[in-house]
Amino acid sequence: MHHMVTAVKLGSFSDSLCKKPVMNLDELQQRATKFMQLEELREFCAKTQAPEESERRTDKNRPMTSVRSREFPKPA
Repeated sequence: MHHMVTAVKLGSFSDSLCKKPVMNLDELQQRATKFMQLEELREFCAKTQAPEESERRTDKNRPMTSVRSREFPKPA
């Protein structure tokens, strides 16, 4: 088990294994599955939030027009 854990790439998963070591292969597989699901969720959230942020940026770049000037035109 020690050799398998030390072969894991450095990151949050390896940090977790150092903090709370696994006792058998089944536990290692369960923890790895949970971390993979977490990574997939983070990627999904990043992809879905990126279009919303770009829409906000384009809204900020648009010139502001006065609502009042559209409703009440200036007299000639």
